[in-house]
Amino acid sequence: MIAGLPSVTAGLLPELLERFAKAHPEVDLRILDALSDSVVASVANGEADLGFTAGTVGTRDQLSFQALMEDQFVAVGRRDGLLAEDRPYALAELIGMPFIAMARGTSVREILDGACGLAGLQVEPRFEVSHLATAGALVSQGLGISAMPQLTLPVLGGRDLIIRPIADFGASRRIGLVWRSGRTLSPPARAFLKLVRSGPLQGPK
Repeated sequence: MIAGLPSVTAGLLPELLERFAKAHPEVDLRILDALSDSVVASVANGEADLGFTAGTVGTRDQLSFQALMEDQFVAVGRRDGLLAEDRPYALAELIGMPFIAMARGTSVREILDGACGLAGLQVEPRFEVSHLATAGALVSQGLGISAMPQLTLPVLGGRDLIIRPIADFGASRRIGLVWRSGRTLSPPARAFLKLVRSGPLQGPK
């Protein structure tokens, strides 16, 4: 079984799974999409063979971690809304607008708060939500804007959404793969790991 953050399972896995299915049509895979702590726990307790997560994993967790890509943050808004101008936006500009933030404890919010702290800023969300789809729905409704990693975009949904560069965010979300140290992976898991390592990963276009 492969575990992963919802943004990774939606934004990164489909292309990988398509390639894997073509190379190994006889193998069925089970996908568990969960928050970062649950992904790590499912790998640590043996429920999942591999896990896609954000950040790094300490050696105390008896897990190996391989960084795969940097997930850059972008501004997300409604097409006819506050980000209608086609240009990069400063972080201070964005948090001065009605802002929709992920709840504390999520990797997205942790990195956002860190970027704001480095810039001497503090985000005060108009709305704070726990699920990416909810954030996307509120932005689509014109209730505010947000700053999200690019891999979250397929989960946000909404045809009326546009993305803009953030000129000075100064941070990114490191996406990596975890597995239990010293554990022999199953043949399908080894094949999938080999596929992941075989070339650069493609996020949402």
